[in-house]
Amino acid sequence: PYDHYDKHLAHFTDKYKELFEEENPEISLLGEVIQKLWNDNVKLSINSNTDELTGLLTRRGFSNIILPLINLAKRKLLPVAFIIADIDHFKKINDQFGHPTGDIVLKGIAASIKSCLRDADIVGRYGGEEFIIFCPDIEANSITSILRKIRETVNEASFAGHNVTISMGGVECILSSTGKEIKTTLSEIYKEADMLLYEAKNTGRDKYIHKRLLM
Repeated sequence: PYDHYDKHLAHFTDKYKELFEEENPEISLLGEVIQKLWNDNVKLSINSNTDELTGLLTRRGFSNIILPLINLAKRKLLPVAFIIADIDHFKKINDQFGHPTGDIVLKGIAASIKSCLRDADIVGRYGGEEFIIFCPDIEANSITSILRKIRETVNEASFAGHNVTISMGGVECILSSTGKEIKTTLSEIYKEADMLLYEAKNTGRDKYIHKRLLM
C-alpha cells in the first residue's frame, strides 16, 4: 500500500504542477506540500513502529500488522503460531561487558531469528531482551522445527565474541470462529506463550516448550 499510494501521489503532484506552475506558481507549491506531508508521515509511521536498535517491529507495530492476519486466520481456520523468545542471562552480559556489548547481542539475536523465518512471518522486539514471532498459515505441528532451527542458529552464532542461548515458549493454534473479541484471544495466546517461556527458563534455559491449542 505504501508503494502503491506513493506512486499515485507522485503522479498526482506532477500533473498538478503541470497544470498550475505557469499560471500560478504559488498554487503549484501545494502539490509539493502534499508530497512532503506524505513523506514525513511515512517516516513518522516507520519510526513509531520500528525498534531503532534491532530494526524489528516494536510491540505496537507488531500488533498493528498481525491483527488483519489474525482475522484472516480466524475466518479460514488457518493454523498459526506465536513464539516468545528471551535471551538467557542477558543482565550478566550488560553488567560484565557493558551495554554496547549488550546492544550487539540484541542486534545479533534479532538477525539470527529473522534468518530462520519465512518472508511471511512477523517478528518484533517484545521488550528488553524478549522477542515475539507470529507465523501465519503454518503446517500442522511445524512449530517444533521452527523452534529447533532458531535455537540451533543462535547456539552456533557468536556476538561480539560471546556465545549466548535463548529460551522460548511457543503456541500453535487454530482460532475458532467464536464471538470472542480478537484482542481478548490474542491476550490469552500471549499469556500461554509467556507461561511456557518461563517454564523453559525455570527448568534449565537454552530450551523451548510449546503446546497446541484451539482458541
